[in-house]
Amino acid sequence: MRLKAEATANGTMRILHKNRGRKPANTTLIEIVDEIMRFYKTELKGYNFCHTADVLAEDKDIFVSPSTESRVLKNHGIKFPKSKRRPKKHRPRDAREHEGKMAQMDDSSFDWLVDGQTLYLHGV
Repeated sequence: MRLKAEATANGTMRILHKNRGRKPANTTLIEIVDEIMRFYKTELKGYNFCHTADVLAEDKDIFVSPSTESRVLKNHGIKFPKSKRRPKKHRPRDAREHEGKMAQMDDSSFDWLVDGQTLYLHGV
């Protein structure tokens, strides 16, 4: 109701947020971004993002969180150096070219004839 009254009295542009177009107060300074990029490309190449943030804080007195530092590096096209992991046990299978190329089977045991004899029903 308040926004509708504001818009009718002063125009629709008056209901936009007043901080629109301003730089956020918690923005990482361009100088710090340049320092992070310079150190990562020269001295810290190949470090993972958390370790890079620790080294920057301890050795270079640049205190940024690992998420901020990783965001800066990702915005400059640097990908996370992945560790080598062993393959998953059950890798997904590619779709077959022709339907029905792979068969799956199942069976169920039950007294189908109700005579006390267990019979197996197989389905493919």
